[in-house]
Amino acid sequence: MIMNKLCSISIDVDTVDCYLETFGLKKENSNVIYEKIIPRFLSIFDKHGIKATFFVVGRDVGKNADILSKLSKKGHEIANHTMNHIHHLNHLPYDKKLKEVKEAHEVLETVSENEVVGFRAPGYNIDSQVIEILDGLDYTYDSSIHPTFFSPLIKFYVSFLARGKQKSRGMGDIKHAFAPTKPYYPSENFIWKKGDRKILEIPISTVPPIRLPFFGSVYFGTGKHVFDLSYLMVKNFSDILTYELHAIELSDYVKDGINPNLRRNPGMNLTLEQKLSLYDHLFSKIKKSYKVVPEREVANFIMKNRV
Repeated sequence: MIMNKLCSISIDVDTVDCYLETFGLKKENSNVIYEKIIPRFLSIFDKHGIKATFFVVGRDVGKNADILSKLSKKGHEIANHTMNHIHHLNHLPYDKKLKEVKEAHEVLETVSENEVVGFRAPGYNIDSQVIEILDGLDYTYDSSIHPTFFSPLIKFYVSFLARGKQKSRGMGDIKHAFAPTKPYYPSENFIWKKGDRKILEIPISTVPPIRLPFFGSVYFGTGKHVFDLSYLMVKNFSDILTYELHAIELSDYVKDGINPNLRRNPGMNLTLEQKLSLYDHLFSKIKKSYKVVPEREVANFIMKNRV
């Protein structure tokens, strides 16, 4: 039985190009996420005494090895977000799935102080074959299932933002909405059901009882009052909180020179000062009820206390 309340705060480190691709826009050679935004995260995590998990795309490691090594040495976790951030990972042939996961694993281990043991699929598009690959690589956990009934609405909203030019879709299989909301061991063929695989699935947290999305994009789109109400429900029902952020959410599109077309992304019109205030509120609230640790430590705790 889990006696402690644990929270993992994770950041999907998707570059600006990932968002431009999602909205069907021309890619740019921008490294602002690593040059400006990751240092901001490190600063605010230092302020709040938080050790987080960064899901990193393997192709970005080369020119960003120094900052990634720095965050790992500071006690943050580096986890696998595939080699090339292909949204339709679940539709690739098996050998290409293996290549995406394994190549990223190898390059991430060159900058991580600890073994890379966690994975999140781009757009939550995971399937049983990817879980099998992770099992074969002795991964401790996956965190790609988002068990919300609102995934079709989110997909429609992203399509609307992309103005019909969207080239990729996320939120995973609709069946994932029926997955357990608490960490579980998936079955061999149906990853949204409990089974006996050795890898642990740590779902993205949702708001009970109707499984409303509960992550950074919603927070920046709706503000503190909606977060406070949602958090009240979450903390009363969940001993494990998995809170997901995206690196771009800590950007100031004007000061950072980010493509103005990305203003359509939730919260992008907020100033950096407004966003820092939102983060202070978020982390202060969470730390009052949860012990915040990297996601690998959540997984290790659950496995150690498995009944």
